[in-house]
Amino acid sequence: MSTELLLVFHIFGVLLLFAGLATFWALYEADQPPRTSLRAFAGAVHGIGLFVILATGIGMASSFGLLTHPPGWIYGKFAIFILLGGSFGFVKRKPKSGFAIIGLWLLLGGFAAYLGVIKPF
Repeated sequence: MSTELLLVFHIFGVLLLFAGLATFWALYEADQPPRTSLRAFAGAVHGIGLFVILATGIGMASSFGLLTHPPGWIYGKFAIFILLGGSFGFVKRKPKSGFAIIGLWLLLGGFAAYLGVIKPF
């Protein structure tokens, strides 16, 4: 598969990830327990996004020959991947954290984009 197509799917995975996170946050922000089906839908979108990001990220790293000795920016992106995946549970425990958690998601996403484009280390 070409690296351009992998990049398109990678960005699609990022969109799915943030859509799932935002949906889950909105469900818990509504001051009522969300229906199980809506929570499951948000979780599925989030999980599929994480899987697509991981699979395409590994595919792109492999196509560039970066899997044998990965540079530091790949470790940074993987740490951000873990934080964004774990923040799904944080929203459930602290639903009123509101704009702080959204700001954190945006900062993490922006830093991941910076690491992927600039590759500073």
